[in-house]
Amino acid sequence: MSEPVTLSMAWGIDAETLDKAGVIDVTLNCDTNLFIDPLLLDEASDPDFRDCATKAYEQRFNQLIDLLVASKKEGDVAWRAAERHLSFHEVPFTHLGYSSGTGGSGFGSKLSGHLLVVAKEVVDLGVVNPDLFMALALFEGGIGADRISDMTTNIVVDCLARYTHAVATNLGRAVAPFHARRHHLPIAAQSLEHKGAVTAGAQRHR
Repeated sequence: MSEPVTLSMAWGIDAETLDKAGVIDVTLNCDTNLFIDPLLLDEASDPDFRDCATKAYEQRFNQLIDLLVASKKEGDVAWRAAERHLSFHEVPFTHLGYSSGTGGSGFGSKLSGHLLVVAKEVVDLGVVNPDLFMALALFEGGIGADRISDMTTNIVVDCLARYTHAVATNLGRAVAPFHARRHHLPIAAQSLEHKGAVTAGAQRHR
């Protein structure tokens, strides 16, 4: 098993500097045993990330709720649009989760389909608050912490990249184009398999 490589090692800066910046010094060649809780997005310490992520999350699920309210039966136009809103792919390079590698769990078509049925039942009960809606749907659907985190990452990945860019710039790190949605992310100080860390580690809640 290879030795762990941390964000501070890759960036060539002191771990204490990251700590002062409010950034977790994640391990880049395996996942750090943390996950993103969508219900805590509005408590993030960075104001720009907090506003960006909260807005993205609420917008996504308000749209999903509206589509499920409009859907009259499985497979109609509104149902298919809602299904696309629950299609979450693996997001690599976040370095968060409980797997041995650095990729995400993602939602397969079977899991997404089951979750959509549960979500429709929740909406039919009259639940329209995004937080309560997703809490009920996810827990009833048997979705674990890793997949909840991956789902949230899919929704707020642009906010994570923007936060990473801001932290890197503030710490004087060079950035370069990154293939994940054309973001500009930090360049590692040493040669690594992963050229950028999408989350700049992760924010700490204060």
